[in-house]
Amino acid sequence: DAGRLADARLECQAVVTASPSADGFALLGVIHHALGRPADAGDAVRKALYLDPNHREALALAVLLARAAGQADRAAVLQA
Repeated sequence: DAGRLADARLECQAVVTASPSADGFALLGVIHHALGRPADAGDAVRKALYLDPNHREALALAVLLARAAGQADRAAVLQA
């Protein structure tokens, strides 16, 4: 919340490297999204969903990213 997204990205990356988790990758995706890095956000979200296909935050971000990329059909599938 302090706006130190670059620091947050580094910390989160270190955590998921040491101990991968769906929560960690979902958070990393949110941070990448906030930094304007949609490709990196998508990579993190895919990793989160690989670990937990029903992870709500990762699914929500995946829907958002798909819509932003003009992939309405993919967004609808993910939302369903």
